[in-house]
Amino acid sequence: RWAAASLLGLLAGLLGLVGLLLCVTLILLPLGIPVLALARRLMQLAGRLVVPRAARHPVEELVDSGRRFSRSARRSARRTVEATGDAAGAAASTASDTVRPSRTTRLRRRLHLG
Repeated sequence: RWAAASLLGLLAGLLGLVGLLLCVTLILLPLGIPVLALARRLMQLAGRLVVPRAARHPVEELVDSGRRFSRSARRSARRTVEATGDAAGAAASTASDTVRPSRTTRLRRRLHLG
């Protein structure tokens, strides 16, 4: 990227000089202005090649890193729930075999009171 940026910078500099020379002569002014505009765009492209994406678009990088973090958090939470769900299910089945729930507990379950 640095090599391409330096070559584009040199090309933009040369085009800028040619554009300035064209603009000095009044007859070639209509040709000099577009050449200067092209040199400016090439110089901007060279600058963009040098600067990393995180520095050019910090908000988009934060959004992308937030998405990556939330995706990994969801995966780890899902794994944790699956692991604890299996253990909790096994513990509940052994507990229900050994201890019989009281009448009030069964009544609460029927009435969906928790």
